[in-house]
Amino acid sequence: MRILGIDPGTATTGWGVVQTKKQSLSLIQFDCIKTRPEMEMPKRLLLLSKELSRIIRTYKPHVIVVEQLFFNSNAKTAMTVGQARGVVMMTAARHKL
Repeated sequence: MRILGIDPGTATTGWGVVQTKKQSLSLIQFDCIKTRPEMEMPKRLLLLSKELSRIIRTYKPHVIVVEQLFFNSNAKTAMTVGQARGVVMMTAARHKL
């Protein structure tokens, strides 16, 4: 099974693809999707979706896992990470993951 793991964020979204086979696990690829701070939020979220779609088409995962949002004392940061997490889940759903 090929698994795509995502650590969402609006500035940086980390991702990694692993392959499981019986009892072994092997790393296929990992990287980050980065957006520029001067970009407007809607454009950052659109870029995140486009790049994630490209990764899904390239690596063809069977499932996707997304890190849950942990409580953050900075509400603004929590909201933007929540927006990125929503875009990740929507993009995964579009690809039937």
